[in-house]
Amino acid sequence: MGARPKTSEHQLGLTIDIVSMKNQRLDPSQEKTDEQQWLIKNSWKYGFILRYPINKNSITKVGYEPWYYRYVGKVHTKRINELGICLEEYVKMNK
Repeated sequence: MGARPKTSEHQLGLTIDIVSMKNQRLDPSQEKTDEQQWLIKNSWKYGFILRYPINKNSITKVGYEPWYYRYVGKVHTKRINELGICLEEYVKMNK
């Protein structure tokens, strides 16, 4: 089931899908591309987080999507990256 109209992170302009030119599929195989490996290691430096990381679906309620990135700003991504948590955990921690 998708998001209600005009409420998805994509429609709100908060997220982007980033895929390899050599692999245009939105599936877990994306994780194995050189581009994704670079993003996994470096996207946080530019203010982006992997929105639906592996092993966090019980918290995010969305399965692993290695192509789905959300901008949250450099200050927040640094902390999220250091703690190894997802956005939902970070928001809950900072209430």
